[in-house]
Amino acid sequence: MKKTYIVIAILLLLASFVGVTNADNLKSFFLQDKVLETDPYAKEKPSVSVKNSERVGDITINNTSEISDDGGLIFTIKDKDNNLIGEFTYKAWTEKNPIFNTLSNGDVVLGSNMIYKNKEKKIENLCPTLDNGLLDFAVSKNKLAFIGTKSNTGSTVFICIQDINTGEMQTVDTFKYPDLTYPANVYVSWDQDQNLYYDFYENGKPAIKVYNDDSKEASLAFSNAMNPQGSPNGEYLVFESTDGLNISEQSYSYLTLFNNNTKTKEGKLSGSRRIFWTNEYVITKNTGEDKLEVFDLKNKGKKVQDITSEDLAFEVKYENGKFKIKSYQFKENKFFLKNSEY
Repeated sequence: MKKTYIVIAILLLLASFVGVTNADNLKSFFLQDKVLETDPYAKEKPSVSVKNSERVGDITINNTSEISDDGGLIFTIKDKDNNLIGEFTYKAWTEKNPIFNTLSNGDVVLGSNMIYKNKEKKIENLCPTLDNGLLDFAVSKNKLAFIGTKSNTGSTVFICIQDINTGEMQTVDTFKYPDLTYPANVYVSWDQDQNLYYDFYENGKPAIKVYNDDSKEASLAFSNAMNPQGSPNGEYLVFESTDGLNISEQSYSYLTLFNNNTKTKEGKLSGSRRIFWTNEYVITKNTGEDKLEVFDLKNKGKKVQDITSEDLAFEVKYENGKFKIKSYQFKENKFFLKNSEY
């Protein structure tokens, strides 16, 4: 059956992804993007009108004008002589990690599951160990953390840590979700002391555990919590406080700001779990009102500003007293890159 494409449907899926997770509505939902096999309204595949190129070491990362089958943007990787090495797809507006991430050894993580190996000059799977599904990863100074599943292991979820320099991989924890209850989003996140926070399931409730890489021990960090997301400097953590994986099981749900320096919960945040970090602020996406909500990290998460944002934001920076936002905008069946300043 011939595949057809429609961006409206893609955008509706994306809106559903973040909209139903709005903490104001005390709801949490887990949705994976789907390939649209048929659509009676689709007549033309959308395209991308973005001329964006990033030089990273010996390679160049470029946007193409194509949309992948799952609605993601397609990026090409070329060497210093402009020879094509490979390509990858990514939906930067739904992922918590950036489009690329340069590691301490010169390798470059591409999107959510690929890596450019600087020494070998080729692209490989980011974590072949988790061959049934790499659900999330996190980068520290010299470590990579992964969470995902393996073939022929049932519903077991694995948490692994890899040494960036040696490539040595170790499994530090495993767990299982109950039958027919499997979140599409599980996260891992480092703090400033190389402690790893990760999603877990314990006694019928979501939980977050922490693994100390020095002692090689894991312990419970937060009960009734899920989806830990750390600030780039590792000093703060935002997670969802909730008592159930499914909406029908939940009596509450909201975002919590945690200070890793003082080990204290500092406040409740509104918005969805789609968040951005600067040194001074944490910003959440409120899809119900098409806005970004800004919270002051130095003032225990006090809300300081709303920014109207109808587009698909994927990067927020704070420079010289201004918020600089990069977004993908869709109009006339094309994606455009939009730069805004507030």
